[in-house]
Amino acid sequence: IENTTLEVEHVNTPELLTPYTFPPSTTPFSSVSFTTKVDTDPGPTAKIRWSHSFSFADKGPIGSPGHTYNVSGVAHTGMEANGNKRSFFFTAWDSNEAMAGAPGSSCAPLEPDPSDREATGMTCRMAVDWVAGHTYRSDVKHEGDRWFSVTVTDEVTSESFDLGRIRARDTKADAISPHGMSDVTTYLEGTCDSHPQSSVTFNRPLGSSDGGASVP
Repeated sequence: IENTTLEVEHVNTPELLTPYTFPPSTTPFSSVSFTTKVDTDPGPTAKIRWSHSFSFADKGPIGSPGHTYNVSGVAHTGMEANGNKRSFFFTAWDSNEAMAGAPGSSCAPLEPDPSDREATGMTCRMAVDWVAGHTYRSDVKHEGDRWFSVTVTDEVTSESFDLGRIRARDTKADAISPHGMSDVTTYLEGTCDSHPQSSVTFNRPLGSSDGGASVP
């Protein structure tokens, strides 16, 4: 697995992307674990989001001629600070069904965009006062019948919660693609220069297949 950080002009950067590349022979995953640790807390005035982006896939008949694996639907899961409100979220485009997880979590449709089918979808969210210096692991799993879940674990306290489940619209979506994954830092408004200083550590994603094999 390889990763490279992409940056754009400092004064007007809305996002920083770190894409990941798995070996070409890597097949779709049944689950993937992402980790995030905020090293420098931006404080109560920050409006910033740290997320992990991935796509849905079709496991299909492995090795079948012409099988491309990727299907429609892109998802993000992560954490954010929006003023004095902190939360974790799971969002999937090109989806129209969702179920909340632990008490305190909730799911709702995304704002519709008539010009883009994949810009419609569902999002699940839970208010959690996350702590800088703690590593949070987000475990994404295909539960069956196109339902994907996210469980978040604080690796310092070992506390965890079910963030929710979202069902992909594409009838072939039954796995998580090893292609197109990235870690994303998003400034919810303004520019880099208008935000308090912050720093974050993303570890490399760990994907597992139904047979238990994993690819770091």
